[in-house]
Amino acid sequence: MSEEKMKNVISASGLSYKTRHGESPSGKAKVYFCSHPDDHPRYFSDVSRDLLRHQDCSIWYVTDRSESPTDDFWFDLSQMSLFVIPITHRFLEGGHRGMEECNFAREHNIPILPLMQEDGLEGQFNRVLGELQFLNKRVNDSTAIGYDEKLKKYLSAVLIGDELSARVRAAFDAYIFLSYRKKDRRQAQRLMNLIHQNEACRDFAIWYDEFLVPGENFNDSILNALKKSELFALAVTPNLINEPNYVMTTEYPLALEYEKPIIPFLMVDTDRALLEEKYPGIPKNVDPVSFTDSDGDFSDLLSRVAIRRQPRDPSHDFFIGLAYLGGIDVEVDHLRAVELITFAAESGLPEAIEQIAFMYRSGNGVKRCGDTAVNWQTRLSAIVGSDYDAERSIEKLLRYTEVLSDLGDLLCEELRFEEAERVYLQIVDLVDEKRHSADGQRIDTRLLHRLANIHISLGGLDANRKKEHYNKEELLSEDIYTVTTSHMHRDSIEWEIAHYTSATELLIELSKIDPTKEIMLSLCRCYLRLGNAYVKGYSWNRALANDYFSKAVKLCRENGPAFSEPLSDAYGGLGILYGNISRERGMDSASHKNSGACFIAAIKTLLKLYGEVASTSLLVKLIDNYRSMAEWCRDGQYVKDFEQTGKWFIQADNYHKQAETVARVLVDKTDAPSDKVLLAICLAERGNTRLSFDDIASAEPMLQEAIGILEGQLADTDMFTVRYYAVECNRYLGELYQRLGDAERAEHYYSRSKELSNCATNWEKTDTLPIISDPFSSF
Repeated sequence: MSEEKMKNVISASGLSYKTRHGESPSGKAKVYFCSHPDDHPRYFSDVSRDLLRHQDCSIWYVTDRSESPTDDFWFDLSQMSLFVIPITHRFLEGGHRGMEECNFAREHNIPILPLMQEDGLEGQFNRVLGELQFLNKRVNDSTAIGYDEKLKKYLSAVLIGDELSARVRAAFDAYIFLSYRKKDRRQAQRLMNLIHQNEACRDFAIWYDEFLVPGENFNDSILNALKKSELFALAVTPNLINEPNYVMTTEYPLALEYEKPIIPFLMVDTDRALLEEKYPGIPKNVDPVSFTDSDGDFSDLLSRVAIRRQPRDPSHDFFIGLAYLGGIDVEVDHLRAVELITFAAESGLPEAIEQIAFMYRSGNGVKRCGDTAVNWQTRLSAIVGSDYDAERSIEKLLRYTEVLSDLGDLLCEELRFEEAERVYLQIVDLVDEKRHSADGQRIDTRLLHRLANIHISLGGLDANRKKEHYNKEELLSEDIYTVTTSHMHRDSIEWEIAHYTSATELLIELSKIDPTKEIMLSLCRCYLRLGNAYVKGYSWNRALANDYFSKAVKLCRENGPAFSEPLSDAYGGLGILYGNISRERGMDSASHKNSGACFIAAIKTLLKLYGEVASTSLLVKLIDNYRSMAEWCRDGQYVKDFEQTGKWFIQADNYHKQAETVARVLVDKTDAPSDKVLLAICLAERGNTRLSFDDIASAEPMLQEAIGILEGQLADTDMFTVRYYAVECNRYLGELYQRLGDAERAEHYYSRSKELSNCATNWEKTDTLPIISDPFSSF
């Protein structure tokens, strides 16, 4: 390449990069951070930290969007292995360069990983990017499979890691060192494509110093690459001879010194006499467009340097296909990658079948097609199942259960829940059979953990089974919670309890053998799910709910700070439980006191955790618990020994104020519509509390601010939560102005409340106002 040293921006197209330790991105999988311009400073640091924690990749991004993207920029994007996008309302509204880049990735079949950053965007997301699966870091449910676990699994599947990259590089027939001037970068890109169009060169890797960075020793890097290369390809243009340059002074002399075969490709007409003067001993020029493997001297040269030319080998084609898929020492070429990997898969190579299934699942190199992915994954499960039948070892069984589990997960993604259920139950039967065999004592702990996770997945299918009467469009609606929870029935709750109980038994057994953090966290999830099922479900067993939540608290305390978030959820669950018991017993004072103590414990745990990890999801949980405490204080006026109405009004208002304060911090951090709605809810509840105690002067501005936010959001969304609180807040304002004797304004707000109530659908009847982001809401 050129002698010019790159400065702050490594790419000629204006891209910058980030790696784990600031080292060169050379040889690392390339990830592009795509966002709305205003979202970059908000999310780049957190997202890149999460990515680099799980994968040693290079993350590329644009800092200066003032200039229009160049052809070089779009070429660089075409070489990316993955686009990662923080999803916000700003991004989904479109009309910005980030959406243009996202559409580019979709058109070029580059996998996209959307990371949801705001609540309540599911419906809009599915309308704009409906075929994509997203991960949600803001899910406030520590009983679910964690965001980090899902992210790690996805990245390991879509990005080619170091170990696999080494196997890919070992499959190349030869390495070509590509030498060119930096100002001829476009010609170098064209030359790479032309070289690989020659079938004799298809399996040749091409090294070029695209990614040398400031501070790296250029000479050492180039020397090492040159030594391992079998050919020295030179992109010939007038730029090679019109001034002294690094190719002339360093790269070409090194090729002569190490006696590397030199092939000058004539990219642009160049003065031959001057070229021979500046580059002594340079061979005759080769036409990059018309050269073939039958071209005399060139054909002999290729046959000397190539490692092999045997009949097609599926394993070899698979690795070369991966090279073109991930841009490992070759340019990204999805058509060639799909051709090679598909050939290997159709030849029955399990690795290739697994890869092509994921490619269709994620849209990596091909247009995403869930049905095709299912077909390939089913074919893989049949092959792996046959291997297990031939040798019923623990290792073969582990592999079989993993492949079937991926098939079940994929079927769930495609909303084929009954098929997924059959696959999961097939795994349960397989593992149960082995557990009770003569080899039972030899069962690997991973197998027991796998079985426990399968039961957890089956328990989660409970919600999916409730959705069987709805089509896909309805399932993707923003009101999916109200659609599903209104159709809960006893059988589905019992199904959930049965599988979480089975998982719990397995995990307890595992914890005695191998009490790893992963196993203990899975056990904690089961305790919380079972507590939730018994406290809210039709099975309605307060004693069992208390038992499971208490076990979760004990387990979290024993495992230290790493379990702080599920610990807060366990305290929150106990707070809800004791609050329900208090109401059932006519506001029993002992249960009421226990409920408040649990909510306070949850708040203290969250505050301490937020001081260590400033996560927005923790802020949402804090708000929920402050609101629960405010409601607890209001209940106190009806509890024996706690009738001091004024005292409880003051304390309730204090907790409402805390919730409002945290909500404003949250909005300041995210500016997300869903968080503004949460602020409006806090204001509405605080205003209603003030109104209950005739503090009309301070209630009015709170309620007016709340209704302003809610009515503004109604123009953009039809979410249940927004409608519900808009109805309630209008009713509060109607009551307020009625007390002030302003009949006209009172009638206006009462009428608006009635209007919104009449047009609402799928309303839930609840004893208390619903708490959004309730960590114990059903699936």
